[in-house]
Order: sequence, then C-alpha cells, then structure tokens
Amino acid sequence: MLVSKNALAAVMVSSMVAMGCSSSNSGDSEEGGDTGGATAGTTGGTDTGGTTGETGGGTGIAEFDGNWTQPCEGDGDGVFEDEAWEVVNLAISGGTVTSDNFTYTDSACTIPDVPALVTITATLEYPGGTSNTSLGVARHVNATTTEVLIDGAAPTTEQEAFFQSLGTYDTEYDLILISSDNLYLGELTDLNDGETEATRPIDIDQDDFFVRQ
Repeated sequence: MLVSKNALAAVMVSSMVAMGCSSSNSGDSEEGGDTGGATAGTTGGTDTGGTTGETGGGTGIAEFDGNWTQPCEGDGDGVFEDEAWEVVNLAISGGTVTSDNFTYTDSACTIPDVPALVTITATLEYPGGTSNTSLGVARHVNATTTEVLIDGAAPTTEQEAFFQSLGTYDTEYDLILISSDNLYLGELTDLNDGETEATRPIDIDQDDFFVRQ
C-alpha cells in the first residue's frame, strides 16, 4: 500500500525491541514481516472485469495530488498482540507520497504511543495499467519506500538492518482510485498481497479510505 503497512509494522516492532519496551504493542519480529494478507475486509475481493496491460504511465497524475486523511481507527491487522490505533495523513505530489502515521494507545486517538509518529516517504510510479473494481476503474500504482523517520529521527543502524531484512524498501504494487472525493487503495489479501506485479490487488479496500483535506 501507499501507506506501507509492512514498513509501519517493521518500525513499530523494531522500535519496541530497541527501546526494551514491553507495552501492549510488542510482538515477535517474525510477525512484522507478514502483513500482506491480513488487512481488514473480505478475502479475495471481487474481480469485476480484469486488468489492462501495463503500457504508458508516468510518475505523477494530478487528480491524486493533495492532502488526504484517514481518521482515527483501530489497526487490527494482527501485527501486534493487542489492537492499536492510528491517524494517517497522506501528502501526494507528483511522483512522491509522504505518509505521517500517528499512533495511539486508545480508541479516541488521544494518548500517543511509542513511537508517536512514523513518517514514510515513497516514490510513485503509474505504469499505465487499470483494473475494473467494485468502485470503478482503478489505476495501477507502484510505491517504493525511500525513507523512514521515527519521531522525526532516522532509524538506528540496527533498525535499518531490520527494515532491509523485511523488504521494507521493496516496491509495492497497488491500486488507487478516487470516488466521492475519497481516496481508495487496493485490498490486500493472502493471494493478492501487492508484493509483486502478479499479486497486485484486484479490488479496492472500501473499509480504509482517505478523505481529501
């Protein structure tokens, strides 16, 4: 995903280990690397019309540019032993997206977690393909994480090595669509986890969306 759940999970798990924290968000490092198939929503999606070929494309589409917010919600993807909560702000400009992930320990998103803010910057490529989904025609987008900041600071050497081992900086293959001025991304499943072109999501995640600001 553009938000890179894999990167966020890696940050949270490695930060807990590095700080010696045993909070409710602690978990085994093995859990952090497998987030692709556990996004909330129905498994498999709905293939309503297939996929067009990857022709043309570029690094920026103006309709997606702007600031988008995902309000406070539970992170129930199984990365942590207990549910966590987060607010996500996306800033898309041409071929770049910056994701500010504010994490909390309470369902009202008032008590910051540790770390409180994870900022992920990624490059975007629109290869030209589209997929027919339950919300309409979605564009294909490829996101590659280039930088991760933890509470505004660069990762430690140990954290950076951990991110590399989990493929945090690998390209993620996704879908993107605007409907009713909300931004939607692909629904990740066990079979369509977005880790390769062949496993790009086939439908839109209608549970987790971003509101234009």
